[in-house]
Amino acid sequence: MSQSVSLRDVPRRFLDERRWRALRKFTSQELIALTYLNAPYLSAGRLVASGVDRSFGKRRTISAREWVNLWPMFATNTAAGPDQAFDDIKVFQAERRNTSHETLSSECIAWLKEQRTADSGEKKTTLYEYARRRFGNSLTHAIFDAAYLAVFARHRGRPKKSSI
Repeated sequence: MSQSVSLRDVPRRFLDERRWRALRKFTSQELIALTYLNAPYLSAGRLVASGVDRSFGKRRTISAREWVNLWPMFATNTAAGPDQAFDDIKVFQAERRNTSHETLSSECIAWLKEQRTADSGEKKTTLYEYARRRFGNSLTHAIFDAAYLAVFARHRGRPKKSSI
């Protein structure tokens, strides 16, 4: 894991440098630019945060599920939600490794490519049922839909017949 930084330093360290500079030029002070960033989503799993939980007064990791309900306040280095709040937030980059979601997604894409090569002509709903039998209940509609779109370049309906 990387060295942690305070939440107020996250834009400078982890966000797109050009966009941060553009926002920074738009404001007279960095503090004002930070207040523009206050938003409900911090990251898509690439960053990990810890903070002092106001309920218990102890530092702990803030889970990804909790971030969905929190508003990070970059300027004040806090995050608050409807039923919890954190102070003195530290953020660091997560170690990059394939998650079960990524693995399942790539395996589903490979399987769908096999189905396309076999030219089965099955409907998308039928392919989904076959995929669920193959990969189990952890295969969600979202994962399958993304894989289907990647392989067949269409959101719905029968795969087009290949001209091979």
